[in-house]
Amino acid sequence: MDRAEKPQRALWAVFFINLAVSIAELVFGLISRSLALVSDGFHNLGDTVSLVVSLVAVNLASKKADSKRTFGYTRAEVIGGSINGLGLLVIAGVIVVQAIKRFFEPAEVIGDIMVIFGALGFVGNAVSTILLRKPSEDDLNVKGAYLHMFLDALHSLAVVIGGILVSMGIGYVDEILSILISALIVKSSVSLLRETFNILLEGMPKGLNMEKVKGCIKGVKGVEDVHDIHVWSISSKRHAISAHIVVKDQSVAETEALLHAIREELRKKCGISHATLQVEPVDVSCDTCSFNQHEEG
Repeated sequence: MDRAEKPQRALWAVFFINLAVSIAELVFGLISRSLALVSDGFHNLGDTVSLVVSLVAVNLASKKADSKRTFGYTRAEVIGGSINGLGLLVIAGVIVVQAIKRFFEPAEVIGDIMVIFGALGFVGNAVSTILLRKPSEDDLNVKGAYLHMFLDALHSLAVVIGGILVSMGIGYVDEILSILISALIVKSSVSLLRETFNILLEGMPKGLNMEKVKGCIKGVKGVEDVHDIHVWSISSKRHAISAHIVVKDQSVAETEALLHAIREELRKKCGISHATLQVEPVDVSCDTCSFNQHEEG
């Protein structure tokens, strides 16, 4: 099976489920005058658009490297995740604004319809969350879609609870639940955006630090020192490094064996699969280092 085929199948299935749920929630949310149900419907509709973004990104990420994109198109995954994260923030903002307005302009809400279609939304979003859970573990783009579905399931569950409480005559439940769900959306969105922006800014991969990387390299027998280290992520699961390795005078065969040992250490202990290493003798100063690097305190 093609690398992109499994995520694509899951995303297409979730797309159609989400589209059906969002239309039903919007129509009956307007009928029942439930802000929570309408906001959930718009949230689902926004997620349907985000699923299209995810599908495009998965398709692009599966393309092979060429002369113009020498690392391939795998960063489409990260870009897709960023778009989804930003989209979630916009949706959260719209929901909060509408909820605040309803505090000052209250409307009668039909609780029974809220419960029925909130439950429908919950089932649809729960199924979508289950379908995307496994693919989301290895792809930030799919993770963005997964977060959309997971938060939609929570929102739909809140709509059901809100409908029950409204039917019992408890006021402002609709508005309060909408704001609480928006807070959850913001928290998850910020977490996703931090991860994607770190990759786009070519920051240190999650779970690694400079001392750990240096330790992996300097722990290999034959390495005298290492400097000009740059570590970054090509995608959420593909990490790369460039570094200058200082060694004593030795043969080409010995150097090749040393570089092979360093690459194996980086792969096993740091999860770095792409290593570009430059060898320098101990008595020659580095005149090709591209950036000044500060030691960690």
